[in-house]
Amino acid sequence: MWRTPEREALCHFSAPVGNTLTVLAYLKDKPVRAASLDDVAGQRIGTVAGYANGERFDAMVRQGRIDVEEGVNDATNVRKLLIGRFPAILVERRVLRHILASGEFTAAERERIGVNDRLFRERSIHVCFKRTPAGEVQQRAFNDAARQVDLERVEREYWRRVEE
Repeated sequence: MWRTPEREALCHFSAPVGNTLTVLAYLKDKPVRAASLDDVAGQRIGTVAGYANGERFDAMVRQGRIDVEEGVNDATNVRKLLIGRFPAILVERRVLRHILASGEFTAAERERIGVNDRLFRERSIHVCFKRTPAGEVQQRAFNDAARQVDLERVEREYWRRVEE
């Protein structure tokens, strides 16, 4: 997960274990052109219930400036996007890549989806350990062990296997 002020109170965060980027996915034949989040104000966007989507986006939703339809998961939102339920969805870029590579969608469906990756900043992701003395011990042990792992290599090998 990424760090937020609320989560800081709950977690001893690990050293970064990767990064994440939320993207706006849309249908290429009905592109949602947006240079900033202000450009999607007033549009209905598919999100996943319970997900944090960035401080600014979430604030705009609370203010009623962006209309969201919350789905149960990202794969369902991709299906809803393809049938035109809403013009765009928010999804993490690697999650979208995994969903589209899963075999659940045809090549034609995959080709219909476009991505805007400029609306959100890339953030580091961390493992959250309970903010207790035991959690702190676990966090330190995790960080020590994680230094021995080449996470970029692990990710490259994962995508190679998934996309074979």
